Amino acid sequence: MPRAGTLSVPFSAGSAHAVAAYEAALDRFLACSGDPLAVLEPALAAEPGFAAGHLLVAGLAVAAWDKRSFPLLRRSLAAMLPLAASANERERAHFAAARAWLAGEHRKVAGQYAAIVREWPGDTLALRLTQAACVFVGRPGGHLQVVAPALATWRPEMPGYEHVLAMHAYALAESGDGARAEESGRRAAMLRPRHPFAIHAVAHALLDRGRAAEGAKWLAESAADWAGIGGLARHLAWHDALFQLELGRIDRALAIFDASSRKSTVAGSASDAGDDAAFLWRLELEGVDVGERWRPIADLWAERAGDAFWPLLDVHAMMALAAGGRDAEAGELIRLMESAAKGCTRGAGVVREVALPAARAVAAFARGQYARAVDLAAPLRSDLWRLGGSRIQRDALDLMVLEAAIRAGRGRLARAIVAERKAAGPLTPRARVQAARAGVLTDAAARLRAAA
Repeated sequence: MPRAGTLSVPFSAGSAHAVAAYEAALDRFLACSGDPLAVLEPALAAEPGFAAGHLLVAGLAVAAWDKRSFPLLRRSLAAMLPLAASANERERAHFAAARAWLAGEHRKVAGQYAAIVREWPGDTLALRLTQAACVFVGRPGGHLQVVAPALATWRPEMPGYEHVLAMHAYALAESGDGARAEESGRRAAMLRPRHPFAIHAVAHALLDRGRAAEGAKWLAESAADWAGIGGLARHLAWHDALFQLELGRIDRALAIFDASSRKSTVAGSASDAGDDAAFLWRLELEGVDVGERWRPIADLWAERAGDAFWPLLDVHAMMALAAGGRDAEAGELIRLMESAAKGCTRGAGVVREVALPAARAVAAFARGQYARAVDLAAPLRSDLWRLGGSRIQRDALDLMVLEAAIRAGRGRLARAIVAERKAAGPLTPRARVQAARAGVLTDAAARLRAAA
């Protein structure tokens, strides 16, 4: 039976109270503001036959991008199993997609959720999970192909329109259309100021376009709408620190990082731990002494080494272990990745062809073997998208290639990377320093050739 909502998606069962709890939980999830389970779990306890509620919990587990969310996913699927026969077509499609995620068929899952959106454009849960799956497998364009036509079926006065607009903004940013991403994200944030996901989309657009000063201002002005109010608070603090780093304000960047670390434990999520590693790794590339800051991050990745699930985070784990001087654990991670690389699956191929050589390059850089780091990582630059994640997350690896090329005296490569980055958008103060260093290296090499 259909229920009132954004574009009236059908529910097979559930009282008005259960559906209201579902919609409140979904709203929190889409905005990244508050805990969805806090309002959904009591409704499921009262109505265990509410299929859509179990599927929303499963969706939260899918979007976590973390192997440690699997117990929650399994419980939700087990609760859904006896309800599948009476579920409607939309709910059965969600059930099949969540089961496929648990089975490791991540690329297939992106297509399954996309198919749900095409049939029910008002299914914002499926739209958000299409994004989650596409980011995981490195297909931002795939999400844009789904969210753009879905947005066309919505009207600004519809409840939930701001969520679709924010997802559209993020998809545009990840597809390289920063100008339109910024416009859509700002519109979503105007419709609903306390919308961390919309704020996040604008931050991505600004950082990707080299507008670090505006990005820092944007996050400072909207801090009351994102700091400490949802699951993106720590990630947005990471963006704030990156803006400061791009502006050359290293002390300020570290202060933001330290404050964020004190407010929420690094063990909270694998994605947060990956952000922490990526930030400190950028400082390592700058030659900044980060003191003991690597220790808790390396401890976490050492404890989670057997959780290998997302190759992108495995590479970030190597940053923490290698930079933290945890050679034995770094070696164990490499062995685990070598094991994961065996086989003919698409996931094994990503590990074998991209993640494993990238992790080895990170280890080489940490040991001061810059030429080896270049040799391992430079050929991967056009394939890093296969690791998934955002362009900003993967950029730590491209920056490593640039820095390794500079330190190894590979002037031609360093100059080529700087030229590519300059063509992509205006250089930040930090990027201009890197460009100058690459230019000095190139000039020195030219003088040596002339002297010979």
